[in-house]
Amino acid sequence: MKKSKGKRKYSTSILSRLLVPMLFVFVLQAAVMMAMFLNSDILKKSGENAYGVLSEKVLNRKLIIENEMTNRWTKVSDLHDRVIDVVKKELSVNGIKIYDLAAKPEVQNRILDEVLPYLLYVIRRNYVTGVFVVLDAPSPLIKNTEFSYPGLYIRTDAPSSYSSTNEDIVISRGPSDVIQKHKIALGIDWLPFFTIAPKSSDTSYRYFNAPIAAALKYPKEPSKNSAFWNTLFKLDSLSDEVITYSIPLMDDKGNIYGVIGIDLTAGYIQSFLNFDELDNTKKGMYCMAVRDLNGKNRSFDPIVFNSIATNLNVDHIPSFEAEKTEYANVYTVDKSSIFAERYCLAVEPFHLYQRNGMYENQEWVLIGLAPESRILSFSQTLKKIFWQSVLVSGFLFLAGSYLSSKHISSMFTKVVHKLQNSDPRKRVTIEKMNISEIDTLITAIEKLSASVFNAASRVSTIIERLQVPIGVFEHNILMGTVFCNSIWFKLFNIENYTGDSVLKTDEFYKLLNHYEYYINTKDDEKTIYAIPTGTHGMVRWIRFMQMKENDRTLGMAVDITKEVQDRKKLELQMNYDELTGLYNRSAFDRKITEVFKQKHLGICALVMWDLDNLKYLNDSFGHAYGDTHLMSFGKKLAMLQQDRCLVCRRSGDEFYTFFYTFSTSDEIKLILTAFWKDIQETSIKLPNGENSKLRVSAGLAWYPYDADNQADLVRYADFAMYDVKHSFKGSLHEFNLDVYKKNYIMIYGTEALNQMLERNLIEYAMQPIVIAGTGDIYGYEMLMRSSHPDFKNPEDILRLAKAQSKLHKLEELTFFGAMETFVQKIEKGEISKHAKIFLNTISSQVLSDAKFFDFEERFKPYLSNIVMEITESEPLNTNFYDIKNERIRNWNAMIAIDDFGSGYSNESSLLFLSPNLVKIDMSIVRDVHKSLDKQNVLENLVSYAKKRDIIILAEGVETIDEIDVLLRFGVDLFQGYFFAKPSFDIVPISEEKIRELNRIYSLY
Repeated sequence: MKKSKGKRKYSTSILSRLLVPMLFVFVLQAAVMMAMFLNSDILKKSGENAYGVLSEKVLNRKLIIENEMTNRWTKVSDLHDRVIDVVKKELSVNGIKIYDLAAKPEVQNRILDEVLPYLLYVIRRNYVTGVFVVLDAPSPLIKNTEFSYPGLYIRTDAPSSYSSTNEDIVISRGPSDVIQKHKIALGIDWLPFFTIAPKSSDTSYRYFNAPIAAALKYPKEPSKNSAFWNTLFKLDSLSDEVITYSIPLMDDKGNIYGVIGIDLTAGYIQSFLNFDELDNTKKGMYCMAVRDLNGKNRSFDPIVFNSIATNLNVDHIPSFEAEKTEYANVYTVDKSSIFAERYCLAVEPFHLYQRNGMYENQEWVLIGLAPESRILSFSQTLKKIFWQSVLVSGFLFLAGSYLSSKHISSMFTKVVHKLQNSDPRKRVTIEKMNISEIDTLITAIEKLSASVFNAASRVSTIIERLQVPIGVFEHNILMGTVFCNSIWFKLFNIENYTGDSVLKTDEFYKLLNHYEYYINTKDDEKTIYAIPTGTHGMVRWIRFMQMKENDRTLGMAVDITKEVQDRKKLELQMNYDELTGLYNRSAFDRKITEVFKQKHLGICALVMWDLDNLKYLNDSFGHAYGDTHLMSFGKKLAMLQQDRCLVCRRSGDEFYTFFYTFSTSDEIKLILTAFWKDIQETSIKLPNGENSKLRVSAGLAWYPYDADNQADLVRYADFAMYDVKHSFKGSLHEFNLDVYKKNYIMIYGTEALNQMLERNLIEYAMQPIVIAGTGDIYGYEMLMRSSHPDFKNPEDILRLAKAQSKLHKLEELTFFGAMETFVQKIEKGEISKHAKIFLNTISSQVLSDAKFFDFEERFKPYLSNIVMEITESEPLNTNFYDIKNERIRNWNAMIAIDDFGSGYSNESSLLFLSPNLVKIDMSIVRDVHKSLDKQNVLENLVSYAKKRDIIILAEGVETIDEIDVLLRFGVDLFQGYFFAKPSFDIVPISEEKIRELNRIYSLY
């Protein structure tokens, strides 16, 4: 074994012994070259020279601009003196101070009229784009923080041009009288005065505020030492962006009269920033910026820049930071959202302010920017040449290594070539190469081929004897052959091979690829084929699996035709209705759930169908004919089934149709209209020979108009069908939300009503009734409230209880439950034992004698406190009323008519019932002070009641104005939100409300 390993090491070391020395020499040579190159100062010196050239260009450009700034643009000392002389002369003549000018427009105009020629002279002499003078005589504006200041502001777009008629000059600020006198045009941004917020630090006001503040802080300094350079700003939205230089108008005594200054537009300054000189590819740029020397990050705030558009990723450069290099005044900035690539910066400061001055920390600089790749292009070229030399030498080395190794590997290539061209159906035999290592490999391959062939034959024999339809193959990757047993060929209908065979790899996979067309499903583990058998409509289902083990791939094909057929049969039974062939309920639910998972559903509609006369057919002709009727309608619905429509039989005689992903509802309506017309024209012949029309009722709900989810859509379609069955049977109705809100409890609330009644889930809120004369509590009305979440108001409970014939149970719970709550409040001392309890009774219901007896026994001490309200939302049952009336009289209690003026409560009720108390309906009480008709009704009722000692109670009182009118007509009791809302807890009435009641009562 050791000897064998030694041979393998020796045979594999031939190429290594050739390549390793050559590789070692090459690496050593390359290392020496790199060390010599990198240790030299060539790159460093070339970089220093490049940065020096950039710095020198920026310095020269800075000197040119600085000379213009200090020796031409800012030469305004003579203007300063002349303006002060003019202002002081006018102030002296008129005997006023500078701040008095705000009220003297005629004096302002004389000053500005005399100053204007000086401004025209300076704008032409100094080659600036604007000159201004602002007098410190503010007048308040509507906006508290801003004031108007008198002054003049002249501008020109061409400083170097000259016109004797001043056609190139416009005035942006100044009084119209002065401007017209000098016949100078108004600018599009003209205003008669300057608008300035003196306490603001905003850039747009600093041209005035900054020099004024400096003069106030250093009154003994000359005016020019308080001069201020303001960064780029707009005077208003119509003005150009400018920078300004301004100095305070201050005389020798420190008196301040305003500010004078010049402006330079951004475009004018850009004309001095010739970025072409920085880089001959026009990728350089100049930027005039300012930085705060006290700041920690020393960031640059650009003012004006000039470059071609492609150099930047933005229109305006925001503040940015640059990294200082080891070279003086040279920085770098990386590629970012601002700069299109990495740039080198040469920074040269302007000397605009004196040292130790007010603005010494504000440093204006000129920045020259050029791409680092252009600055260091010579260094990059040196690097490129060096690495090219390394790559060329490396290529030569690899080429030589390849040629030397190819001679050795060619011998192995001959062996492989003979192996690939050998017949895979026979044992492999290869001619020896007379080289010991290669001949040993050939012998091993021949032995392996023989063992594989024999093993495959044994496996195939075993499978055939078991009579299991399993086809197998084995792909020997080293040999390039594939063994297949005979069953494999039978499963795939391959007739060229009758027994076990060994195929070449290419031949096998060519046969297998031929059957890709028949692939039914495919995943990582298996592939399912559906192979035609030759019999019409019959296919053979094959499960194909394969796995790889080292240098072999094993595969298996199994006939699963019976398994697939059984599964499809079971699937049909699970998903389809046996009678109609439509989807059943569970399959439909799954399908519609999948649809609702889509992101864009468009317009959808769910229709619920119900056969109207199926029960009649079943009862008259038998269920077999009824089934025929169902199948006929199912066939009609099946015609609707398409890519965007699902149809199912829900249960019995109910069906669903779901339309989805339509663009408009009109498309669906068009389909339904045509289908409905077809149904109306369809007749079914009955066994007795008569023709019966196919009668169907249907309810329709829309997505997303009615519902935005599956559950609500189904419920709303179900309700729409219920509604049409109980209103216009035999028609198609759309869902109506208002009808649903009103009646949904009638469909879905039956179980909730049963739970509420069985578990007595009813509580009683108490609303106080107040005596008009004193504000004392007369009694409490017991108002039913359900603790079941499905019931929102008592009206729903009453309607459903009536529909379910449960009003008698509700009457019983109300009597006992309300009285129990009332007694508990008395026993706890929360209310007086003399307070009245107002019980609502249903006109059509009465307790049994046994229940009345139980009620009297339990609440005997408080029977006389009862005021029984006859609620006449439905016609009165006179027999039941007689029973209740007899009980009330025996208890020495009272009878009240509730909601008088609405429903069945009217004058005839007063005559028949002879009540002790009448409750005026809130429809009359509400806004009674605004309606004479309501007051007439009230007057007649009170007049009638007073003559018969009937107590009048006004319910629903909400305002003091209503109480005023009701007291005037003689109402005895009040109930409403003005005093208290219904509550489960006893809350005292506000003393303030009682005082208001007593005050108004005292008036009558």
